[in-house]
Parts: sequence; C-alpha cells; structure tokens
Amino acid sequence: MKSRNVISQLVVASMFMLWSLIVDAQESSVGQIESMVLEFYGGEILRTDIETYNGASVYKVKLLGSDNSIRIVRVDADTGEIID
Repeated sequence: MKSRNVISQLVVASMFMLWSLIVDAQESSVGQIESMVLEFYGGEILRTDIETYNGASVYKVKLLGSDNSIRIVRVDADTGEIID
C-alpha cells in the first residue's frame, strides 16, 4: 500500500512539472506575439487569447489604437505569421 502512495505522488508531481513547463512556454510565446504585434501596429494591448480560426490555432490580439479605435489582429500560433 505504501508503494502505491509513493507512485501516486510521483505521478502527480511529474504531471505538475509538465504542466508548469507547458504554461511557461505558452506565456513566453504570448509575450513574443504581443511584442511583435505592438512593434507592427503600435497602440495598447487590451487582451490576448488563443482560439481556432479556419482550422488553425491562432493568437487573437485586441489592440486599442492611439485614435481609440479597436483592432483585432490574428497571429498563427505555429508560424508567428500575422493573418489579419
């Protein structure tokens, strides 16, 4: 019984470590995407989400322009290419 608890604890710890690595990678990707979008369009980022668009994973970045207009920019999550 004691060995099952140890194995269960190791599995949970491994899953947590893997989850942490995935979250860290996504956060750095979001930061890179936001920096690229700001460099290209300027303004202020209001929100960034990941979604499916035409069958592909994309970052949807909502910007507030200097003229107070709202712009939505989609960036391919795999290639980093601005879609629209």
